[in-house]
Amino acid sequence: LKFMHENAFDPQLFKSILNMENEVVQQTASLFSRNTKLFGNLTSGGTESIFLSILSARNWSFKYKRIKNPEVILSSSAHPAFLKAINFLKLKPVIIPTKANFHLNVEGFKASVNKNTILLVASAPAYPTGIIDPISKLSNLSLENNLLLHIDACIGGFFLSYLKKINYKIPLFDFELKGVTSLSVDLHKYAYAPKGSSVLLYRNNELRKE
Repeated sequence: LKFMHENAFDPQLFKSILNMENEVVQQTASLFSRNTKLFGNLTSGGTESIFLSILSARNWSFKYKRIKNPEVILSSSAHPAFLKAINFLKLKPVIIPTKANFHLNVEGFKASVNKNTILLVASAPAYPTGIIDPISKLSNLSLENNLLLHIDACIGGFFLSYLKKINYKIPLFDFELKGVTSLSVDLHKYAYAPKGSSVLLYRNNELRKE
């Protein structure tokens, strides 16, 4: 609480705040990857984390894949912040309706992948339904097509991680799946930190820098 309103714009000047951010990111990352070093940033909330995940995916696709008209595939159950970011950044959203039981439609995702696709979006769990998407299947799809895969664990990330620690059988949803390239998780939900605070994690630093 003491430093939550300090200006962290210049990390060279405010080195202690940078150290605090790094510690929070490292502590959070330890919950979502046992063996892989992760990279990330502290943000002002889930919406900013989601926005930055879309921004980095867009810039990465421009630089490394030369895609001029990027598309993002997401379920109709995804958080509204994704559409805000996609529209603001002038990308094309490809929205796949859920099945009748509100589960994500993996076959719809597969059928929608094309040369302009840069990113798949999954939720752990989905904001309106509380259902964990079949992230392992989307991880395979991202690997098969060299795509990025972002996991929105803003609501459930900490809770699911704690359940895993006490031996509940939780479907894989994080960086244990090789196809997952980024993940957002809110500190101000089940980490019980002041609002607003969130962490955005990346598998590699090149994507984070974008």
